[in-house]
Amino acid sequence: MASKLSSAQSFEAELSVPLGLSPLLLSFSIVLHILVLSALVWMPLLWYWKLGLLGLISLLSFYEWHSQPSLGNRDFSRLIWRETGGWELLSVQGKLQAAKLMQHFSSRLLTILHLQVQGKTKVIIFLPDNLEPVPAQVLRRRLNLVVDG
Repeated sequence: MASKLSSAQSFEAELSVPLGLSPLLLSFSIVLHILVLSALVWMPLLWYWKLGLLGLISLLSFYEWHSQPSLGNRDFSRLIWRETGGWELLSVQGKLQAAKLMQHFSSRLLTILHLQVQGKTKVIIFLPDNLEPVPAQVLRRRLNLVVDG
């Protein structure tokens, strides 16, 4: 009888990847927000509606930039997938926080991890510019093992 694999699957060694800024994701986010803000300026709305929406969109973009690890948030420095299958995030203060993998998507150019840390969901996005090729390949293979089980 085949055993079902989960995110708690054991591996030979732990995988530790740095959580760094993705210039590609940051550029995409900035361009997208500029396009939305410029489209809003040309909409046939009263000036106070435009001003309110501009402020709201600006606040949302600041919140997104502040909370997303791949856009420069410096709360966590590393993501560790232990050989026992557990996930941990290393804070910049050096404290480890347990995390649970809720969902993930993995392809050759994009890996998205939804981790639950202390009741909050953290979305970690890896693109080719913020993850080296070898750790990216190991991460994708391990995630495929979790899914294929």
